[in-house]
Amino acid sequence: MNSNKSQSNSLWSRLMAWIRNTPLMRYPDLGLISMGIFIMLIGVGAIVPIRMIYARDHGALPFELGLMASGFLLGQFAFQLPGGWASDKWGRKPLLVAGIAIAGVISFLFLAWDNPWYFIVLRFIEGAASGAIAPAANAYVIDTVPAKERGVAFGWLGSAFSAGFMLGPAVGGFMVDALGYASPFIFGGVTILATAFFLAVKMRNIKPGEKPAAGIEEPTSDAGQKVRRQVPQRLFVPALIGALVLTIASGFGDGLFISIWTLWLNDLHASNSFIGLTFITFSLPLMLLMPSTGKMADKYRLAPLIAIPGAMISFVYFTYGVTENLFVIAAIGLLEGAFIAIMIPALSAYVANLSPDNARGRLQGIISTTRTLAGFGSAMVVTFLYSIDSTYPFFMLAGVQIVISIVGGLLVWNVEKRTNAVEEAPDPQATVGRGHALTPQLEAATK
Repeated sequence: MNSNKSQSNSLWSRLMAWIRNTPLMRYPDLGLISMGIFIMLIGVGAIVPIRMIYARDHGALPFELGLMASGFLLGQFAFQLPGGWASDKWGRKPLLVAGIAIAGVISFLFLAWDNPWYFIVLRFIEGAASGAIAPAANAYVIDTVPAKERGVAFGWLGSAFSAGFMLGPAVGGFMVDALGYASPFIFGGVTILATAFFLAVKMRNIKPGEKPAAGIEEPTSDAGQKVRRQVPQRLFVPALIGALVLTIASGFGDGLFISIWTLWLNDLHASNSFIGLTFITFSLPLMLLMPSTGKMADKYRLAPLIAIPGAMISFVYFTYGVTENLFVIAAIGLLEGAFIAIMIPALSAYVANLSPDNARGRLQGIISTTRTLAGFGSAMVVTFLYSIDSTYPFFMLAGVQIVISIVGGLLVWNVEKRTNAVEEAPDPQATVGRGHALTPQLEAATK
């Protein structure tokens, strides 16, 4: 009995020690923003599986559905760069809280009128709110977590995102089947507004330069050899080009998801509950794997962690195009989620290594704007291709994904190789992420 009790206590002690040692506990700001994103995404995710179907059932034509998707992305495009600039000037908290609160109000407004053009306007405003949220949230993580652990930090943030986005669509799908189309919008609005209130009360308003992340030592590999992370200023332009190229691929995938994913499944006679299930199968590996893959991004070269999974996603898109079996589609979603779980922390850490101390929001705004612009174009093209043949969007994306993954991966590999060749003790002002001066290239890009 005593032996069993001792073993039980030992296991409990180990579990509690592991929890205390997670980045979420060691960096309370990271834990706070991760919790807020998780709660918000449950509400947002509840609406996602049925929004386009709801609009189509209320008279929206195919081109109007495309405009709904594009309107959201256009709103993001218009406000991401200004949102990043504003977060650098006034802090992350006002942008996050205001953007989340607006998104919550929009959820209720979808039920006020059923005109398709009204839906398009709401989606534009919702996109603008999202444009304020994303750069501020990513910059907040960079502000509060030292460079040597930003990969794992983005892994935990992505895990929280995926957990919320996994639960939300499942809840929304079942709510529609049980209570009707209005219920997810009401649930989503309440949940999102609760998140805004929670962050308004609990979140610190960290401004650039107010509290630099502590402990910014260079991370080391398992063999003890230094792996240089901060990108020298003279490599800023090629490094940024590599990040933007890879971001375009992510945007193209966003365009498909926002515009036709639920319509495609609905046309394959999938139930609302099953559509929600596809979000679970996609999000589950992200939720489970990203804390671990984030550690990989902190230890190893980033180029393989970005390019290889990106190339494998091309296979996923191709498979979607050649099957109509719903269970195969759900299973392939697991693979897609696993590949993205490897890629996202590595790409996020790579972008973080480019960030000047006083322009993190602006750089995040540039990255987010590029992704949104790619998604905007993709949504229009994907909707057009889908009206011709349901397989064409997937084949187009498969080709784009493989090309961009190879090109972007080579650019990142070259930057990492040249960065690691920098002398052991470079001039501090020559490193983008550590100086306080805005790089000339970023200064010009954000004017």
